[in-house]
Amino acid sequence: MRADGVIAHQTSTVAGVAAYPLSTVAMKKMQRFKQRKGPFLILAPHAHAALSWARYFKPAWRKLIRESWPGPVTIILPGKPGLPTACYQKGMVALRVEPIHCYHLCDRQHPLIASSSLNRKGKPLAPLHRAQRLRWSQYIDKCVTGTLGSGIASSIYRCKAQRIERLR
Repeated sequence: MRADGVIAHQTSTVAGVAAYPLSTVAMKKMQRFKQRKGPFLILAPHAHAALSWARYFKPAWRKLIRESWPGPVTIILPGKPGLPTACYQKGMVALRVEPIHCYHLCDRQHPLIASSSLNRKGKPLAPLHRAQRLRWSQYIDKCVTGTLGSGIASSIYRCKAQRIERLR
């Protein structure tokens, strides 16, 4: 991924597409594949790496974070600047901790990946196999297979003001 590549990969939930978030070239490739500008999820190998991109988090949110991570829970928090605009929506950033998958995909100095489900706009989720890489070779540079996820999309919570809202 550090070479401006985009990969198809397995998460603990569904197959995904990922890029190194600080690579402009890779993020543009991912946007073309997804047929949208964002926002894209940030996957991290541990809570410290994920929360380094949160501007702040309130005590009530800490309980949700402790109970949810690592695991198939995406938490949307006010984001710090520094990521590409494709990772934000109205100043908020979506974060999830995926230790097993991230350690295989990231390097230690840059442990984050921008990710989204492996499907194109308006299309169903695609399975993760070599044929997809060949079919989408203009967008995806490598297909990294691993243990199959649950097949169920992650739960999503948005933390805003004094409340936590479950979106999915």
